[in-house]
Amino acid sequence: MSPQQKGVEFTCSQNGKPVVQTVAFNKINQFSSAGDAPVSTKIHYLDAKRQLAILEVTYR
Repeated sequence: MSPQQKGVEFTCSQNGKPVVQTVAFNKINQFSSAGDAPVSTKIHYLDAKRQLAILEVTYR
């Protein structure tokens, strides 16, 4: 599996029940959930080769 096909799994609680959503790495920058999971993301790269980054996750 290529790195772009791997993803990040977000889990949060909504109405007392866990909500799990997986987002592929190549779609993680500026991701905003359209469904019930209240999450958005933004990547801040630390180097020019884009190998080191900080992933900012915001729960609404």
